Amino acid sequence: MQVAQIVQANGMSAKVIGDGRVRIVTDLGLLAKAATEDADLLFKGEEQELQNKYGISGKEVIYYWWTAFDGLVRRYVQENRPAEADFASFMTTSVLEPSYNFAGIKSKSISENVGILVLLLVFYILYTLWLGFSVMYLFEGIGIRTTKPAEKKEA
Repeated sequence: MQVAQIVQANGMSAKVIGDGRVRIVTDLGLLAKAATEDADLLFKGEEQELQNKYGISGKEVIYYWWTAFDGLVRRYVQENRPAEADFASFMTTSVLEPSYNFAGIKSKSISENVGILVLLLVFYILYTLWLGFSVMYLFEGIGIRTTKPAEKKEA
């Protein structure tokens, strides 16, 4: 299975057991370091290095890393090890998924697009105010007001 091959290519122990699952026996930190390095390569657009190392595309490598860490999350939850489960979940959602989703997108300095950024920010603020006033007038039209209730005086 590809997950076992990727883990083994990084010098760690992994074997496919009878039912198709992969048993990974290694330090979680070393596993995370290897996955993070591969995710960083894909994110920076250096997919060729991943292809040379594993013989498959960079996105496939990150997908198999994601599969490994997702399986670890489930296993750690079953074993009632919340710290390890949280870390493995962090690896899937904050390291591997952004690398996979944003692969091939060139990063640009914000100073290159100041005009567009200011225009979008002004539009967002005006749109938010317009929507807020629309909701306020809609509620006032149906009788819901935001004023304080009149004070009752005792007789």
